[in-house]
Amino acid sequence: MIDTVIKAELPNAEENPSLREKVLEYIMHRSNHLAYPTNRCYKDGKCLYGFPKPVQQTPTIDESDRVIYT
Repeated sequence: MIDTVIKAELPNAEENPSLREKVLEYIMHRSNHLAYPTNRCYKDGKCLYGFPKPVQQTPTIDESDRVIYT
C-alpha cells in the first residue's frame, strides 16, 4: 500500500538533469556525510536521522509511524 502513495526514486539524469542535481544536493544524505563534524545532522559521531539506513525487501512503517524504504 505504501508504494501506491510514496514514490522514492532518483530522477533520471537524461530526462531531468536539473531536478536530479537538486535532489542529490538538498534531499539525499551522501555516503560520506559523517566525515564532516560540522554537518547539521552530525552528533556524537552519528547521524541524527539514522543514516545510512539498512536495506529492506519491502517498505514498512516503524513504531514512530515513519516509513522505512527498500
